[in-house]
Amino acid sequence: MVDQALRARIPKFTGRQVVIGLLIASLTFIILSELIGSATDGGDRGGVTQRRGSSLNTTASGTRAYADLLQRYSITVRRLVGLVGEPPLDPSVTAVMIDPFEITTQTAATLRSFVSEGGHLVIGGGKVDLSHLIDSPPQYVGEQQEHWIIADSAFNGAHSIRTAGEGYWSRPGATTVVVGSQNRALITRETIGRGTIDYLADATLLNNDLIATDDNAAFGVGLADNGDRPVVFIEGRTPGVPAQGIAVLPTNWKLASLILAVAAILYAWHRSVRFGPPDALERNLAPARSEYIDAIAKLLAATKDPDSARVILANAAHQLLHAHSLTETDVETLAAMHRCDADDFRALFAMEPFANDPVRAARAFAAIQSTAALLPTSERVRT
Repeated sequence: MVDQALRARIPKFTGRQVVIGLLIASLTFIILSELIGSATDGGDRGGVTQRRGSSLNTTASGTRAYADLLQRYSITVRRLVGLVGEPPLDPSVTAVMIDPFEITTQTAATLRSFVSEGGHLVIGGGKVDLSHLIDSPPQYVGEQQEHWIIADSAFNGAHSIRTAGEGYWSRPGATTVVVGSQNRALITRETIGRGTIDYLADATLLNNDLIATDDNAAFGVGLADNGDRPVVFIEGRTPGVPAQGIAVLPTNWKLASLILAVAAILYAWHRSVRFGPPDALERNLAPARSEYIDAIAKLLAATKDPDSARVILANAAHQLLHAHSLTETDVETLAAMHRCDADDFRALFAMEPFANDPVRAARAFAAIQSTAALLPTSERVRT
C-alpha cells in the first residue's frame, strides 16, 4: 500500500511533453555549441587549435597571445579557417600565415592576386615550401640564431628581438632583406603590384612563450600594423578534418554530450506514459468463488424439486464433513472453521429460518469444499 501511494504521487509525462522536452534539450545543445565556438574563436575549427603557429592555439607554440596583443592596440583581428580565398581576401587587410602546412599552386595564385591588388601578406616559418609563391624564394638554413638587432625604427620602435633560434634566410633570392644581412636575414620583402609580402624566417618570436621577450611585442605590432589595416590570420585546416558543424567541439565534449543525451532519453522513456490506457495498480482477478456459488444457486432454484436438490447437496456436504470427523460438530463451530456465516449452514441443512434460501445453501457448500479438504482427517471437533 505504501508503494502504491508513492507511485500515485510520482508525476507522469505525456508523449507530447517528452517530445517537447527532447526538442528543448536539442536546441539548448546547439545554442551552447555555438556559444562555446564563439567564446573559443571557433572551438577546434577542424584541428587548427593545436596547430603550431595558430592564433587559436593557447599553448607555447601558438600565437593566441599575439592576436590578443593586436586587439589591445585597437587593431581589428579576424580569422580565416578553411581554404584560402573562400571567402576572397580583402586587399585592404594584412593577412598573416604562421607555419602553414603547405602553399599549393592555387593558394599561391590567390595570395599573389590579393597582394597585387594592395594586400599585405606576412608569411612566418622558413620551413614552408615557397616555390609556388615566388620563382626565386629566399633560401632557409636551420641554424641557431636567437638574437637579432634592428638598426632602424621601422617596426614600432623595436630594437632587440629574440627567437627560439630555428633558422634564418641564408640567401634572399628575389626578395629584399629587411632585418639582417644578405647571408643571414630574419625578414625579407617582396613587392607585387600595389602590395607587399614579408617573409619571416623564424616565426617563433611571435609565439605565446616569446611574445613578451625583449622587443618582440613591439615588433609584432609594427609588422602587422601597416596603415591601420585589419589583420586576418589565415588558419588553414588540418588535411582531411572538416571545419564545420559538430567538429568544432573537442572530442571529450562530444562524448560527454552523447552520454548525457542517451541518459536523458532513457530517463524520459522511463518517466513517460505509454500509449494506451494506464496500467492498474493491481490485477483484477475474476471472482471464481462467487461465480461458482451463483452457478450452484441457479441450479437449485431452477430445478423442479429444489428440496430434493438441496438434500443431494447436503448429503455431499455430509460426506466431506464425515471424511474429517466433523459430523458431530455444531453449526456455529462449522461456520467458524469454514469461514462462513452460520445461517448459510442452516440453509444447507434445512434449518429454520433459512431452509429455502438456495444462495446461502450454495455458499455453505462452496465453503465446505474449499476449506474442508485442507483439514487433517484425524481432527474431530465436538460440541
